[in-house]
Amino acid sequence: MVAAWSENSDFVARYRELYEANAPSENVTVPTYPPEDVLKRLGKYALRWDDLHPFTKQAVLWDMGYVHPTSTELDNDNTLAQVFTKCTGNTATAGTSMGSIAVTRAEFLSTSAAETLRLCPTATVGISYARQDISSGLNLRKVTKCAAVFLTTMKSGNASMWSQDASVPLSMPDPQLFRHAFDEWRMVAIHTRSRTAVEAPWGTCPDAAFPGFLTIPCIEYDANASTAYCKPAPSATMNAWLNETKSELMGREGTIVPNATHATLVPTTKPPSGTNGAAPSPLTAVSSTSGPDIARLAVLSLALVVVSL
Repeated sequence: MVAAWSENSDFVARYRELYEANAPSENVTVPTYPPEDVLKRLGKYALRWDDLHPFTKQAVLWDMGYVHPTSTELDNDNTLAQVFTKCTGNTATAGTSMGSIAVTRAEFLSTSAAETLRLCPTATVGISYARQDISSGLNLRKVTKCAAVFLTTMKSGNASMWSQDASVPLSMPDPQLFRHAFDEWRMVAIHTRSRTAVEAPWGTCPDAAFPGFLTIPCIEYDANASTAYCKPAPSATMNAWLNETKSELMGREGTIVPNATHATLVPTTKPPSGTNGAAPSPLTAVSSTSGPDIARLAVLSLALVVVSL
């Protein structure tokens, strides 16, 4: 267990740590092509998607709130959903950083006396971490800092909606969205254990040899949440990493091919206009391989993104 990450959602810094350590990256799961706004961000640095290391790709997706939704209908690396964070200021169009959305143990316990935790062992004697035991979404939503669309096609999360991270050093977070619901509430949680691993049910502990990863609860993104939640603001840490990547490429190649030659998305969600960046109607943009012509189709949801294979 690495104490620095136990309640820390700054995965940009965590992926950077993995990158600096030259950790294995073959299991990084990122789309072949990212959403359009990711390409636009890279374009500011004259970077293409293929210029990025797998850890850098995962980091920029997280920084912009793009997470795999575990949809049983669209369960592949090229499916992403938008996570929103609390808007900053009264007239803000950008939310807080994704690095600040983790819920602490103290925050979890502050919601209600009825909320209980289970301390789980790790492979290190005397070291444990906390996972949700009994919890209601009605209580937990009081301290959540993110929102995501609740899709009935998402995998049902029978696991805890909240957990500290107890992964071993240089473990790779693999963010995925699971749905959690009961009679009177619906929640979405970001689980970060490898998508090939099986989550332990809530009220139980994983094997001590394979302890749990950070789990972050989010409220359902709906009409009520759309006025209070925005797309996350880009972090200075990610901007610096992209700038370093640009400098490294320029030093190695002398020049960089403009990003515009590299964007073919079929389809990807175009950020709509509206209050705090939220729109009254869901739109998905489909871009052709020939250039700027874009056909817009009303499909799925505002926050669901499907990018081409």
